[in-house]
Amino acid sequence: MSYCISIMAESTSTTLCNFGRSKEENTDFFCKNHTSLYESLPPDYAYHICNYQEVADGKYEAEFRIDISNEDDAKLWLEKYQQLTKVTFRVGATKLKNGWVNLFKVFYRCQHKTLPRSETASQKMSSKNTNCPAKLAVTVKKIPGKLSRAKSKDLHLPAYQTVVKISHTHNHMNDSADTLKHRDVSKETIEKFKDLFSKGHSPASALNTHKLDLQLQYDQDYVYEAADRANCPDTQFCHRLYRKIFDKAYGAASGEKMLSDLEAAIAGYNSEVGEVCAKIDQVNNKIAIALCSPLMKRCSQKHEYSRELVFIDATGGMDRYDCRVFMLLTHSAAGGLPVGCLIVTSESRDCITLALKLYLDIIPKDAFFGRGTLGPRVFLSDDSEAERQSLAAVFPDATLILCVFHLLQAVWRFLWEGKNQIRKEHRPQLLFAVKKMTFSMSENTLEEAYEELQGSDVARLYPNFLAHVEKLYSRRQAWAVCYRQDLPTRGNNTNNYAEAAMRILKDQIFERVRAYNVVQLFDFLVTRVSSYYERRLTDLANGRVDVTVSRKYLPGGSSIPATSITKIGAHCYEVKSETKEETKYNVDTEIGVCTCITGMNGAPCKHQYAVVRHFNETSLNFLPLRDPHLREHMLFLATGQKNVRPGWFTSLPIAGLPLEEDPGVQVPDQMGSLSDDDNVVESECPSVASVAAPSSSNVAVESLNVQRMLQNKFDMRGSGPLQSNVDGGEPPCNDKLASLEAAINDCASQLIAKLKRDPEELSEPVESYVKQFNSLKTNSALVGALKTFGKYTGASLDMTSSKKKKQARRKGVAIKVQPAAVSRRKSVLGGRRCLHTGRKLRELKKRKTVDSSQLIPKKKPRKAPHSLSQCMVEMQLIQHNELVYLKEELEQYIAAQPGRGL
Repeated sequence: MSYCISIMAESTSTTLCNFGRSKEENTDFFCKNHTSLYESLPPDYAYHICNYQEVADGKYEAEFRIDISNEDDAKLWLEKYQQLTKVTFRVGATKLKNGWVNLFKVFYRCQHKTLPRSETASQKMSSKNTNCPAKLAVTVKKIPGKLSRAKSKDLHLPAYQTVVKISHTHNHMNDSADTLKHRDVSKETIEKFKDLFSKGHSPASALNTHKLDLQLQYDQDYVYEAADRANCPDTQFCHRLYRKIFDKAYGAASGEKMLSDLEAAIAGYNSEVGEVCAKIDQVNNKIAIALCSPLMKRCSQKHEYSRELVFIDATGGMDRYDCRVFMLLTHSAAGGLPVGCLIVTSESRDCITLALKLYLDIIPKDAFFGRGTLGPRVFLSDDSEAERQSLAAVFPDATLILCVFHLLQAVWRFLWEGKNQIRKEHRPQLLFAVKKMTFSMSENTLEEAYEELQGSDVARLYPNFLAHVEKLYSRRQAWAVCYRQDLPTRGNNTNNYAEAAMRILKDQIFERVRAYNVVQLFDFLVTRVSSYYERRLTDLANGRVDVTVSRKYLPGGSSIPATSITKIGAHCYEVKSETKEETKYNVDTEIGVCTCITGMNGAPCKHQYAVVRHFNETSLNFLPLRDPHLREHMLFLATGQKNVRPGWFTSLPIAGLPLEEDPGVQVPDQMGSLSDDDNVVESECPSVASVAAPSSSNVAVESLNVQRMLQNKFDMRGSGPLQSNVDGGEPPCNDKLASLEAAINDCASQLIAKLKRDPEELSEPVESYVKQFNSLKTNSALVGALKTFGKYTGASLDMTSSKKKKQARRKGVAIKVQPAAVSRRKSVLGGRRCLHTGRKLRELKKRKTVDSSQLIPKKKPRKAPHSLSQCMVEMQLIQHNELVYLKEELEQYIAAQPGRGL
């Protein structure tokens, strides 16, 4: 083959060998006389130049020796050479290894000589073939022994065993974008992408992250780094690497191999945790997996509310084959706590039933706080027939109730379906009628609401809707709130806990990236889900409430005094009503209930909080920010750790009086929000060491009180004497206050005088001013209004989200443009904005669009609205503009002819 022929013609080469020089002298000679060649070679090697010949400008042929003695070092040198010169070589031909003369010998060609099999292959746009003549040969010589009878002796041995012959005659640029995009991806880049894949990135997100890192690192040189495939691979390579990694880590993506890999993964997980926490089985070629991790087992065994209520909900789209994932969660003040997880490949009844039976096999005997295989008392789920039938078959003693929100959502979808032919103006009325039935507080009220709906004139217009409501009414025990008064729902009528858990799965754990296959889906659920809830519960145990929690578990200051509460038994109290003196409510903190409407089924209420606050009772209905026993309970659920350092959960001592007795601070009663299931607030637990609050013996929840107090103090800044009370500074002098008061009275008298002089013009603006002033409830709002009064006199725009962002970038309020002015414009302004550049330029008047219609499609004409009222308004506007124009013309005509009048 041609690659076996010497790269350089011996007759034309220049011999530069000098065996009398040392290695250092040979390297110095090489560097001084052939600088361009020497700088293109990897450093830290000893070189001996043998032949060198200039072929053309920048092109040469050379032969030199290197002090390399084995094949691995020779390949490493070649890799460094390609990285330094940004030239990629492919193997052209090889010689037999460990021969009589050579240990290693390979002939290489430039990658831009692809040896195409057809004549038309090089004409494709994706082809990189240029028939480049550049070549390279690497040979590692064998040192002859003492008894060798070689005909010719190599004087370079044993110092220089490796021979390199280079024909640097490329017919293309080596440092251009089209050349660098064909380079091999470097090992460092591959390792970085493997790390990104291990963190949950998809091929696309990993590539975007890597490009952002390159942009931040190289700044203006990013254009050169992004073109080099060695540093910035293409999308196809990322996908190939992704498949290669996950095929190796998680097995096949489908088929029998995937099933065997899944069984192996489950067996490995069980052996790792030392107990059976997962099982797998099949029914009708459908896979069912049940999972109950150690954290889930602890939540099911030790959390009291797990015996009362369990939420169950399913989601999909988290892997490439759309397996369904069911999460089982129980109620707590910290949010939904997981007690189990199911993975099924089908939502059929037999597959879900099998998964639930597998779940019963792996849960401990005292699961659901001692109920075991009986399960919880109540399951709250969506209206899925297969799911509810499976729950009834596996847990026959449990009561199944429906999510109220999803029920009303289904009714709303029914009303909006075109085939039902329900008029738009009747839909809200019909939905309100069903909602009234749903939230009826007694069976009689529910029956009356149903009869009222049947007798409604609007409902009679739609027999299909009445038939639909009749089917719903036959199942009223599952969705009507009045049938849940004796059930321990803890105020939960919706599946919000499960919805939040599904969002956590997709956003926090999977980061909106689908799993590669079911094996990876299982791996994520057993590792990342437990890790997330462990971190969340540990933060709550440490008093770090920097997560989203419901406001009803962070109650505000209650105005119920301790004198209104009477202890009538162990953990039982009688609380007087704040509004009705003759009404009293009974509170049992042991089971967490109250006889009021809110706390009747175990939801937190202000009466329970008052008892907890004044009598140091422990309650699971509130976050345990100042209760060491409940904080230890949260830590045990998270980690299984029973003992912590002594005093770790001891609260800071609180100095001073309770907040409601502090004359300097008014704490509003926020307990009305306790009945709101969906009132959510982002809260952090502030320091309470230096803020007035109840005595240190009280272990009730006080963090939100402190937060509200600090917020009130923050709102009092800059508001006269209150600022001095908060900041500790000196109050303003009496003379300044007197002058301000005189100035305000003077302004008020001027406004009254002007109002009397021109009531027709100023009455309406003054009414608006008074209304706006009365709407300012806080000092901070009043400060902002006073400081900006009179500065912005333009009319405010309709504040959509996009307009808010645009107006925020402007310095003031824009002046409105009349509707007729837009139609009269001859230049392109892009909307209703005014032109800020003064007189219009001549080229603007004649500007036309020159873009190709293939790139930018023509704008379709806007259809006229089918609205008679809108057409009448527009016609009146046009007539008004025409009358104004005729009036101006007539006035100009009369002014031009003196002596004539109308």
